[in-house]
Amino acid sequence: MKTSREQHLESWAEYVMTHPEWKLRHTRFINALFAKHRNIVRKLRQQEGGEEKMRALGWIR
Repeated sequence: MKTSREQHLESWAEYVMTHPEWKLRHTRFINALFAKHRNIVRKLRQQEGGEEKMRALGWIR
């Protein structure tokens, strides 16, 4: 019997083989995550005490 992980990997492999646009979708998703993070950092820096908040989160040293 296949594990849940193995089933997921097979499902993903089938999707990749049958959907040539998967890479573009994946890239857009990852880029959106980075853009969101940059926006959060920018907004935090603009707030009073923003640098301290980011230090507390471990985002900056």
